[in-house]
Amino acid sequence: MMNGLIKRFVEYETPRYVRVHNPLLGIVLRSSQLGIITYIITYALLYEKGYQEWSGVESSVITKVKGTASSTQIQPMLWEQDSSHHHHLYVRVWDEADYVVPPAENGAFFITTNLNITPNQTQSECTEDPRIPGSRCKISNNTCIKGSYLLKGHGHMTGVCIPRDGLGAVYDGICEITAWCPVEIDRSPQNPAVLKEAEDFTVYIKNSIAFPRFGEHFKRNNLVLGEEPTIFHSELNPYGQIFRIGDLVELAGGNFTNMAVKGGVISITILWECDLDWDFLNYCLPRYRFSVLEETGWNFRHAYVHEYHRRTLIKAYGLKFLVQEKKTVAQKKYDTVEPKTQMMRTFLSQKKYKPEIGTESGSETLIIGHENKMGCENIMGLQNKMKHESKRGHEKLMGLDNEMRDENILGLKNMIGPEQTEEFLNEKSNNGTELDKTVMGQEEKIEEEEEKIEEEEEKIDEQEKTIVGQCENVISQENNGMGQSI
Repeated sequence: MMNGLIKRFVEYETPRYVRVHNPLLGIVLRSSQLGIITYIITYALLYEKGYQEWSGVESSVITKVKGTASSTQIQPMLWEQDSSHHHHLYVRVWDEADYVVPPAENGAFFITTNLNITPNQTQSECTEDPRIPGSRCKISNNTCIKGSYLLKGHGHMTGVCIPRDGLGAVYDGICEITAWCPVEIDRSPQNPAVLKEAEDFTVYIKNSIAFPRFGEHFKRNNLVLGEEPTIFHSELNPYGQIFRIGDLVELAGGNFTNMAVKGGVISITILWECDLDWDFLNYCLPRYRFSVLEETGWNFRHAYVHEYHRRTLIKAYGLKFLVQEKKTVAQKKYDTVEPKTQMMRTFLSQKKYKPEIGTESGSETLIIGHENKMGCENIMGLQNKMKHESKRGHEKLMGLDNEMRDENILGLKNMIGPEQTEEFLNEKSNNGTELDKTVMGQEEKIEEEEEKIEEEEEKIDEQEKTIVGQCENVISQENNGMGQSI
């Protein structure tokens, strides 16, 4: 047992390295190293941009449509066939207050290009639309059920069958309903569209973005060429903010004349792909993309209420524009760790382990260079600096006790006078005064803070012992020249 302890005590280890003279193994090693370096540089850094951190963007979009149209050329055949179509309501001038519905939306806007108008509706009783299935009836055999509601109907039945001519040999009446009367006659939309001149309307799109993650000064809008908006052109001015509606539809791949009849949906995408490592104002620029999402039709109904129980119903066909944003921002990663931690990382990253072949043991060897010695010396110097700063902070806390005690006594002297203060202190010193309790409480807090600081210093010392021990070994090995070829 004693011999084993003595033998274990006198044994020691020394680092060693092996120089291999085999060309084939050397080529394999260097090729592997070159492949790793190439992968890191070309893919991880250049292609994937692994040296950058990415963040989202805060943004807002404002749209404003302008333009005036005059709908005087309406197909006369439709008006002659149906006198209830109210031809005079369509022959008028339209501006943005008429055709932009609703006036403002979040990230979208709608332009009316075609419509059907049902004026002067009131809440009363009237006949249902005869084209609704189940609305026709026979006076001799009334099938109108009071309170019932037809699928796609306009109101609830009153149970009365109103006579009507021209319904054929089977039916001679239409069920009466309670609704907004007269009910809407849902005709096919006009072709060409009533507001076919909407092709020349314009929309101003203002997009503002900000990158708060990287600083408050990284914010801008899409006014690239100055403070005044300009007309967009895909080739001559790709950074413009004012878009012609007809050009938007064309750039999206649609046909305005056809889409204006029944409506459609178009997407406007604003691309912000900003690399903040470059000049922000000159390189962080918007790009626009357009696409047709729906071209078979888009319509809805809304009403202009004139007074209580009287309105004008509009079935609006038009183009719905959705303004979307795709935004990413990248910037170089700036390490914000503490200096000591950063220095330790630098030291550890400088260690190089190199497998060598050709010895009896075939073990991996550690090559320790001069750079490791410099990194260790920097860490040891930083350790002394941090201890000095901790000592200064400890001394400040030690002096805080007397400072707070003096401030409390000085406050009493200012309030009740020096003589009364001395009498008060003498009187209360024997009985454990509230003042002493307060001061003692403050002293206890200071002592607790001191204990916390001492605990933190102990933790730092324990963490540094391992690294400093390694550093001392490195320095001693470097000075003594222990690395030798075997």
